[in-house]
Amino acid sequence: MENIFKVISISASRIITTPDGNTSPCRDIVLQVPGNNFSDKITGGLIGSKSELDLHPGDLVAASVRLDVEEYNGRAYQKAKIIEVIKI
Repeated sequence: MENIFKVISISASRIITTPDGNTSPCRDIVLQVPGNNFSDKITGGLIGSKSELDLHPGDLVAASVRLDVEEYNGRAYQKAKIIEVIKI
């Protein structure tokens, strides 16, 4: 899904360890489709060079988001992967 989003919140940068043992900077971000307070929201992570973008709440971005569903212990979990973010 490619769309225009408004940044609702973004966390401070932190270091995570990837499954292959490498470390990478990461920031959590909440994006919302512009409109009203009840518009769709997406929560995801910005990893690597994407985490270095100068983003603040209220900024508009063009983002490409991929939604995946995984099953674990009989339960379904949805993950949002933010593939690309461009500040407008």
